[in-house]
Amino acid sequence: MRHRYLGLLAAFALLAAACQSSGGGGDTTSTTQTVTSEAVTTTSTTSTTIPERTLADAKAATVSVEWWMDDGSGLAPTGAGGTGAIVGSDGLILTNAHVGAPTAPGLPNLYGLAATPDEPPDALVIGIVTEEDLPPDPRFLAEPVVVEGWLDLAVLQIVSDLDGGPVTGLDLPVMELGDSDALSGGDELTVLGFPGVGGDTLSTTRGIVSGFLADDKLDERRGWVKTDTPINPGNSGGAAIDESYLLVGVPTRGSDQIDQLRPINLAKPLIDDARAGLSYVRATGTVAPTGDESLTFTRWGLGLEESGACVIDPVGSYPTGVQYLLAEFAYDGFRDGEDVQWVWFADGDFWYEGRLDPASGWTLGESGECFWVPGYDYDDQPLPDGVYEVYVLAGAEPRVLADATVEVTAGGGGSTGSTVEAAGRVIDLDTGQPIAEAGVLLLEPGTDLGTWLDDPTADEVIAVGETGPEGEDFLFSTPLERGVPYPVVVVAEGYQTMADCCLQFDDDDGDQVLITFRLVRLG
Repeated sequence: MRHRYLGLLAAFALLAAACQSSGGGGDTTSTTQTVTSEAVTTTSTTSTTIPERTLADAKAATVSVEWWMDDGSGLAPTGAGGTGAIVGSDGLILTNAHVGAPTAPGLPNLYGLAATPDEPPDALVIGIVTEEDLPPDPRFLAEPVVVEGWLDLAVLQIVSDLDGGPVTGLDLPVMELGDSDALSGGDELTVLGFPGVGGDTLSTTRGIVSGFLADDKLDERRGWVKTDTPINPGNSGGAAIDESYLLVGVPTRGSDQIDQLRPINLAKPLIDDARAGLSYVRATGTVAPTGDESLTFTRWGLGLEESGACVIDPVGSYPTGVQYLLAEFAYDGFRDGEDVQWVWFADGDFWYEGRLDPASGWTLGESGECFWVPGYDYDDQPLPDGVYEVYVLAGAEPRVLADATVEVTAGGGGSTGSTVEAAGRVIDLDTGQPIAEAGVLLLEPGTDLGTWLDDPTADEVIAVGETGPEGEDFLFSTPLERGVPYPVVVVAEGYQTMADCCLQFDDDDGDQVLITFRLVRLG
């Protein structure tokens, strides 16, 4: 199993994609966070008396943030990174989390897994503008101190010079903070940044405020500022300044349709915390996972019920020319609002990834039998023959919950094997709750159930399954033949024994099948 699919995206060029963007908002009921010092909400310390600023002042306070890696002979630039704005003369720098802390929890929820590197850069190198017609001069090393993954914001602190030596008495030019709540549609903006990190000079582009977008997960009406000012790779984390040259937004997401800034007012509490010496990494916008989530693959199918709830027309493989795949899973232990994503591979290579609507996240409740994941070509083209794998992940730091593999092949559409791997659950008929330590016995075909129940022996038992101490699913101890009728007996303490003839799997059943047995409580 690929426990972390990102290991397959090892080409370092993909790290640059972390500085590009796409994504959305959502809803929140709780917080996932890793906190080294308790974060506090404070009132921004922005002075009410702001000295007159100039564009030159803002340019001087704009820095490059480069990703450097150790190539075995020392640190070397990679050509990836972004931009930052100095917000503290002692070396505090505001930027995007995907620039300064690219593996932070919450970023995969915003942008998807492919835009999130497996490992952070070995060093963050800060470049200072000395002359407008020269590339930034690499001067310092910085580290993230305050990170909000869902906001995609981070505050860095300069910690040393480029050789790792101490820096003292820093008195860097500072970007003064404005008020993003005062922005209106049509207001002029200037964006400062380094769209060609490490090789180009500072870029200055102008545009207007096009409008605003809510971020439902944060319950913010102004979660994003829309602008027609181009945001290109490398501009991420830079400065969007107003007509008074005050910092009012952080260029964060670029797209073909509309570019977006994080409003500075959402960053002010992070800056205040960094000034107060706090350090933390968290993903405020995500719903905390329960830690008990589980998925069990049940079947592949050719279609969905009319309600769209469950997969129908199960198959063991897909025929040549199919345009989509449907993998169904039984689920347990979820909390509504969680972020759930899936990653597909075709013949071992990354194919594409998908996710639930980030505005709502998981909506199916704690447990059930029909959570399905689609796999399809965005151009509605037939899928090439081959082996397809899907991995389903959940959480702000996504972990693999389940995987499944299927083949698209000539003659597909039926079973790929003569046997079935059967698993299942035993639940209370009245409450629907799982029953702990229930036993499921399959008997030799042709066994008379009445006779066997009067004198049960192990000789006729050919497969056994047992639920866990908290009712976890059982797995039969041996594969089962198709087309064979198996007498079945289900027993549990405090419940009426169930005996039925017969359990049988046919050619339209998948290679892995999930069964549910319902028992009646005694008394």
